[in-house]
Amino acid sequence: QKQYAQAAADLDALIKAGTTVVVALIRQNTIWYAHAGDSRLYYFTGKKLFQLTKDHSYVSELLDQKKISQEEALIHPRKNEITKALGTNDFIDPTICNSPLEPADSDYLLLCTDGLTNELTNKEISDILADDADVEEKCEELKDKALEKGGLDNITVQLLNFYNTGKNQNPYFNVSESEHEKTKKYKMITVIFVLIIAVI
Repeated sequence: QKQYAQAAADLDALIKAGTTVVVALIRQNTIWYAHAGDSRLYYFTGKKLFQLTKDHSYVSELLDQKKISQEEALIHPRKNEITKALGTNDFIDPTICNSPLEPADSDYLLLCTDGLTNELTNKEISDILADDADVEEKCEELKDKALEKGGLDNITVQLLNFYNTGKNQNPYFNVSESEHEKTKKYKMITVIFVLIIAVI
C-alpha cells in the first residue's frame, strides 16, 4: 500500500490533476453564479435558452479573437483544453456573475458538464426543457439523448425548476440576452449548489 501511495504522490508531482466547476447560490429568489472551466450554467425562460457562463478554454479564446467560427470550434482538435480548473494551481480566480438572476415561475436553471454540451445542441436542450415532463424526467432525457449521440465524456446534469416566485415572466431576458454575458471576477464565499466534475 505504501508503494501505491508513493506512486500516486510521484504522479501528482508530474501531473497536476484538476476539475471544472459551476456553482449557483440561491437566496430569496435571487441567483448568484460562478464557474471555472467548461462546465456550464444555462437559464431557460419564455421558451428560450440562455447560456450564462462562458467557457474558460483555448477554443473560446480563439472564438473571442475571431480566429475560428462556431462551426470550427465544434470540431477543433483542442476543444477540450481548458484554461482554468480547480486543483491545477494553489489559487483559482473563478468568473462570477456581475449581477444576480431573478427567475420567474416555470423557469429552469441547468448546471451541466461538457459531456452534455459536446453532444447536444442548444436547440436539443431547449426542446427537452420545453416539454411537459417533470424535472427528473427532463434530466434523464438530457442524459439519455447525450448517450445516444456518443456519450464520450462524463455527463452530469443538475436541473432546478422555479415556482412561487411571484413573477410570471422575466422581462429582462425577453429584452436582451447579451447583458447577462457580462461578468467580473471576485472571491466567492458561500455556495449552495455545487457541481464539480470532469477531471482533467
